[in-house]
Amino acid sequence: MSNNDFWGSASANSPAQAPTAASTQPPVSARPGTEPIKYSTKVRFTTIVWGLILTLVGLLVIARASGLEFDTQLAGIIILGVSGLTLVVSSLVRTIRR
Repeated sequence: MSNNDFWGSASANSPAQAPTAASTQPPVSARPGTEPIKYSTKVRFTTIVWGLILTLVGLLVIARASGLEFDTQLAGIIILGVSGLTLVVSSLVRTIRR
């Protein structure tokens, strides 16, 4: 090999070079703008509503498979109507609080 090893740096046989200003950068953690990202740990109300919708639909599928007779379209309309109303009311309450 020549004076450069695989990564292109000088090999041990070459004369030692003093570090230049460009090569002496601070560690990554000391650079500005590299603070860890903070994520919100709060549960959003919309997540709870959509989780309840999926739970209700799953329960309705199980009930229907068990032989319980009910109007599927009416149940779907009621679930979507109540969940939509809940989302609108929660949005209004959150807006009023701010």
